[in-house]
Amino acid sequence: MSLKPFGKLNFLFDARTKNPLFVMKRNFSNFITLLKRLGIVVFIFMLIRVSFYFYNKSYFGSIDFSTGWNIFIGGLRIDVSTIIYLNGLFIVLHLLPFNFISERWYQLILKISFLICNFFGILFSVGDIAYFPFSNKRATMSLFSMASDFWNLLPRYCRDYWYVLLFLILMVVMMEYMYRLTQKIHEKGKINYPIQILLFLVGLILTVIGARGGLQNKPISPLTAIEYVDINLTPLVTNTPFTMMHTIEQNSLQKLSFFNAQDINNVFSLCKHNKERKPIHKMNIVIIILESFSKEFIGSLNNYKGYTPFLDSLINHSIVCCNAYADAEQSNKGIPCIITGLPNLMDKEYFNSIYQSNCQPSIASYLKKIGYHTSFFHG
Repeated sequence: MSLKPFGKLNFLFDARTKNPLFVMKRNFSNFITLLKRLGIVVFIFMLIRVSFYFYNKSYFGSIDFSTGWNIFIGGLRIDVSTIIYLNGLFIVLHLLPFNFISERWYQLILKISFLICNFFGILFSVGDIAYFPFSNKRATMSLFSMASDFWNLLPRYCRDYWYVLLFLILMVVMMEYMYRLTQKIHEKGKINYPIQILLFLVGLILTVIGARGGLQNKPISPLTAIEYVDINLTPLVTNTPFTMMHTIEQNSLQKLSFFNAQDINNVFSLCKHNKERKPIHKMNIVIIILESFSKEFIGSLNNYKGYTPFLDSLINHSIVCCNAYADAEQSNKGIPCIITGLPNLMDKEYFNSIYQSNCQPSIASYLKKIGYHTSFFHG
């Protein structure tokens, strides 16, 4: 059958076979091969996460099916974002709409870039399996702030945890072997430029969406893990390359010393001891947090009518602390101070700092020890 009447549709057909399915398969093979190669890294990251859990199971306890499923879904989302960041250059090179992408020399360049980029991701993920018990959190870039200690301790780490090194080698060998399997299905031949350019643009769009972790307003961050599990299980959802990438431009706090311990205790002691141990009367505790609200708006604290009649009615029957001062210039910096008593000690908000995964004691955690539960209501 002649294809001349179809004119513009001729580009979908192969001049040799006149088989549209064959042509579509060949034109999409490069895109499918890319997905398979990225899928290799997703699979390895999942294996490392499982190994991470079983090695550190004493820190997380047993996990039921529902929690395990949440860890899988949340971990997959973060792994995909991490892998896209690691393989950004590889993805662009893989999708270039040119004939030479099928040449052996170019495929070798692709393989080298793939192995190098993902090697470092696997290296940090595997290394953190045994390092986690020392920090109780996923490693961040603050690990390298102690550069001299890091390099001095590295030989001892490799000696004491030789099995982690073997596991790393196994993961890298597996990655290289599975990549070779994808080379066997990569088909050579002239490409169809309209289709390849379209696939290139679609690939870039999907890359951006995947790196952001979805179409939500803000890209995902290590804090995204708490959407899936309790905070003590968040290390199982995140991965080490992800936490490192999100702390790469963040500096740790500089340690300042103005007094020694003895001088501080003489000036002001932080330790308070209650002489009497009275029985606990478990009454309801309500913390009301007002957005952008200053002390001068509260009438009873300023001897005028004010704007808080209900709070004024409570204050008349309460113990009131009048020495109230702003801790920070932004609400998201003030919340940790209210909940945990942690003052604003840095320019960056605590939630987005390298300390965001630290477990800080709070009024809620102390009350939980005596049988309280917490409810949160947002207006």
